[in-house]
Amino acid sequence: MSQLVPKFSKGENVVCVSKGTPYKAKVINITQKSGAECYIVHFDGWNSRYDVAIEVGKEDGELFKGTVEEYQTKMGGVSKVGGASTSGVAVAKTTKTTKVPKTSKKAISKKKPAKKVKKVVAKKDEQSDGSDEF
Repeated sequence: MSQLVPKFSKGENVVCVSKGTPYKAKVINITQKSGAECYIVHFDGWNSRYDVAIEVGKEDGELFKGTVEEYQTKMGGVSKVGGASTSGVAVAKTTKTTKVPKTSKKAISKKKPAKKVKKVVAKKDEQSDGSDEF
């Protein structure tokens, strides 16, 4: 079996198509994985847990040289990202999001306003009953 020559090099900026959407990405390494040589691809602006391994020789249809704009021009068409029609450019997450634990509705119910308490002040005449006891 002949050794495949990688089409992409380590550090090269590429377009990686995931689920039909093109993303700006970078080949961060070329390594052996499960006995096959693979590109390790990092999506620009995404956490490294989303990095993918693409086997050398099977990158056709998944990895492309150039920018997302060049890919769109070459491939044509408009894609939908998140249900909204875009120019075909996938937008990477740039803000850090944190997972919020689910709570029951009772735990986050609105607080009722505190009841107003009328301050009862007795007139001076009514306070005195003739004794000086407190």
